[in-house]
Amino acid sequence: MAITFPRDLIEPFRVRSCTFEQMEIQARSPARGGQVQVVGLGPAVWSMKYETVPLTEAQGAAWEAWLSSLRGGARLFKAWHPYRRYGLAYPRGGPAAFSGACTLASVGGGLDTVTLSGLPSNYVLSPGDLMSWEHAANSQALHRVVEGATASTGGGATVTVEPTVRPSPGSTAVTLHKAWCHAVVDPSSIEVRWSPGRRAVVSFAGMQTL
Repeated sequence: MAITFPRDLIEPFRVRSCTFEQMEIQARSPARGGQVQVVGLGPAVWSMKYETVPLTEAQGAAWEAWLSSLRGGARLFKAWHPYRRYGLAYPRGGPAAFSGACTLASVGGGLDTVTLSGLPSNYVLSPGDLMSWEHAANSQALHRVVEGATASTGGGATVTVEPTVRPSPGSTAVTLHKAWCHAVVDPSSIEVRWSPGRRAVVSFAGMQTL
């Protein structure tokens, strides 16, 4: 069967350490009076580092093959935060029958607030929750809630997010479960450590591509 890209992470995805952080693309320069001038050079991107728990021989071999399929940074994978797969208020996935899908109804004038519709009544969006949607062809926006809200009985909620929102088509489908972005692996970060008992620990890093 043909492999499709961007390629999803292997499930079940169990890690013993992970960093998943927003990286601002900025230039900084000291100025008189102790001030520091900061200039944005481009949209913020996400960087991530993963280290798995000890894996069986078959699991370790599967990860070696998965990483090889990315051809260094030539092919994309779907990067997501294993500890933010679901909202903080719903560690097991949330209200029954909710798939995590809703709609981006509007974006605030400051490009840092979004209004969602189609949520379950009284659904809680907490600071730290992640959401993603298709920004353009082969471009997936990923945002973190920094000021949460509780959905109305009609299923609407407005939250503050980072990074700022790039222009997107109106009424865009949003995912709250396993929110992800396109990423490229850093080949120099790949390490598959084998130990006696044919156990393996896999680690690698990546960066969002816009």
